[in-house]
Amino acid sequence: MFYAPSQLEPLDEFTVTCGNGRVITYEVNVVRQYPRNAFPRRLRPTTHPEMHLITRGGPVDDRARSHRDNTVVYANQTDPLSSSRR
Repeated sequence: MFYAPSQLEPLDEFTVTCGNGRVITYEVNVVRQYPRNAFPRRLRPTTHPEMHLITRGGPVDDRARSHRDNTVVYANQTDPLSSSRR
């Protein structure tokens, strides 16, 4: 589970531990906010391991009880050829 992904900034790092114990480190390269009604159908093509974290963001629409936007964190795997075990 990610805590407050919308607070991540470029150059921040985070790790993901896979079910097999492999630990993968990612570095944030950009954070974008999209209106919910204009969310991109395709985020963007990649040629390397990349993660997209998508969460609600922006102002809250009290009437709809929902955020008006989505925040997307784009992060690259820091070393796609290596992994470690915990």
